[in-house]
Amino acid sequence: MCIAIPYIIEEILKGEKEGFDAAIVGCFGNLGVRQAREVVSIPIIGPGEAACHIACLLGDKISIITTGAVIQHKNLKLNEKYHHQFYTSIQRELQAQGLLDRVVSIRSTNRSSEGGTTAFTKEGLTSEIKALLKQGRKAIEEDGADVLVLGCALMMGVADKLQDDLGVPVVDSTLTALKVAEMLISMKLNHSQLSYPFVNTRADKCAILYPPSLKGYHGYQT
Repeated sequence: MCIAIPYIIEEILKGEKEGFDAAIVGCFGNLGVRQAREVVSIPIIGPGEAACHIACLLGDKISIITTGAVIQHKNLKLNEKYHHQFYTSIQRELQAQGLLDRVVSIRSTNRSSEGGTTAFTKEGLTSEIKALLKQGRKAIEEDGADVLVLGCALMMGVADKLQDDLGVPVVDSTLTALKVAEMLISMKLNHSQLSYPFVNTRADKCAILYPPSLKGYHGYQT
């Protein structure tokens, strides 16, 4: 996933140059969010970060339901079944945000990540909702969760259905990111430069081969 970060930053830089007021990274894993904040002056929102913080306003114990096949793990703090690809990055994000103690489980729908683009089409929506309901009930009954967070940016438009059936708040991470971006813009708030200082980086001297179009933007100088 780290390979995508320079290209994400490239698009965010383009967006700022074109006059956009904020940018939302299209992944629950918040890829490149902190890095982008060091090179732009507009709010950068990560769906996972926004959703988990909003979830903390709604209850005490959070369960994240994400995608991908399940594997077994001995870490007893989190549920034994979780998405093997996202688990480490989600755990690190939660730890960085100071929210790890609020998350009682990270569960998976047991859908291959390769099916992400088709799971929420009309054909695949019914089975996907069934999988989310199944894991949501387990999160509530077995893990003690009182708030659920949908742990994939593609899980749009199903939170209301899940919330009605399960009886607990269900946070749509993509919609939450949009609303948080709107709020920050309206309140004229942005990330702190003390936390995310501007970094002068020479892209042509970096060991990573950045996209050529990054050169010349802000800190990425030739």
